[in-house]
Amino acid sequence: MRRGACAVMVTGSHIPQDRNGLKFYRPDGEITKADEAAILSAFGALTEVGVVAPDRPAMADPDAAIRFRRRYLDAFLPDLLSGLRIAGYQQSSVARDLLVDLHGCLGADAVPTGRSEPFVPIDTEAHRDEDIAFIRDTMASGDFDALVTTDGDADRPLVADATGRILRGDVLGLITARYLGAETVVVPVTAGSAIERAGGFQRVIRTRVGSPFVVAGMGQAKRDGFKAVVGFEANGGFLLGSDLCLAGDTLSALPTRDAMLPILATLAATRGAGMSLAALGASLNMGETASGRLAR
Repeated sequence: MRRGACAVMVTGSHIPQDRNGLKFYRPDGEITKADEAAILSAFGALTEVGVVAPDRPAMADPDAAIRFRRRYLDAFLPDLLSGLRIAGYQQSSVARDLLVDLHGCLGADAVPTGRSEPFVPIDTEAHRDEDIAFIRDTMASGDFDALVTTDGDADRPLVADATGRILRGDVLGLITARYLGAETVVVPVTAGSAIERAGGFQRVIRTRVGSPFVVAGMGQAKRDGFKAVVGFEANGGFLLGSDLCLAGDTLSALPTRDAMLPILATLAATRGAGMSLAALGASLNMGETASGRLAR
């Protein structure tokens, strides 16, 4: 978006390593469902499909990670997470080093754990037994206030409390939206029905499932005149539809799923409330839901 360029993300995300997916971005952000239909139509009209070599080789851009890091170090005060001891479950996430680094720079005692070279398909909605066991074993020591990680492409967060219990993605989203002072929240129908009751927002917009629908809902909210617009999904991915002024600086809009913001904001809200993560989650009275995956 900064460069005004289209983009393609090649992602295995939370699915097994022998599969991949593609996510497409226009210069102004994530594509919509209308764009998806246009892409499929154009593809179907092709009489020949082949690979066209680029005019120049692809170039790595190390500044991208530096800019993403500065995004949060500039917006938040350096003592945001002071006093918290955090286990950073690195596994094979593309953000595994940044995850630990950012928490440490914002005042936490961040301890890396569980680094893996083989791909680990972390799913933030349908937790594998081995991931649940690893998280509980890590937290059983009593040394940590929370454990944090992401899925493979780092657009979905996973946060567990001091007992090893994983907080639902929509709980993380609600905590983050309240921490940021959102006026309007856009969520799919799969997010908890208590959001309207528990949030205290001026408006809650419900959409069909999928981040393109959430992006469209945020766009509509902004056209309707709302200033502080956010969106999140039941998987925890958080979308920032508006620039927001925080204690440190302005946090610019990022209308695509981001795992880092809900992790940092949830931990900051815990510290600010003087409560444990488990107590903060319970105070929202979000009710209970469960999700999983049927293996084939």
